Amino acid sequence: MFSLDVFEEEQGFWNILVAFLMHNIPVFVMIFILIIAWKWEHIGGMLLMVGILGFTTFLIARGRFMYGTLIMMGIPFLIGTIFVVNHYLLGNKKPVNNTPPS
Repeated sequence: MFSLDVFEEEQGFWNILVAFLMHNIPVFVMIFILIIAWKWEHIGGMLLMVGILGFTTFLIARGRFMYGTLIMMGIPFLIGTIFVVNHYLLGNKKPVNNTPPS
């Protein structure tokens, strides 16, 4: 959504394409982490939480931190926490076989 501001009439195709891809780097990183989280929940959840903490630290260090940013960073952090908790509470259990012995 935020990468749609790169489309201008004065720019050429290649400049627009490069700008569009640069604006979408965070999206590609999040998709990569989500793919990892589907396969290995605890690793993907940790990557998500560490990435969000790193980005929040970057914003604080640059002086661009606002309380709305805290809400935007809190939601992915919560999702990462849910992946980790799900792995440790539910992920290690084996399915129960309820068939009676013959």
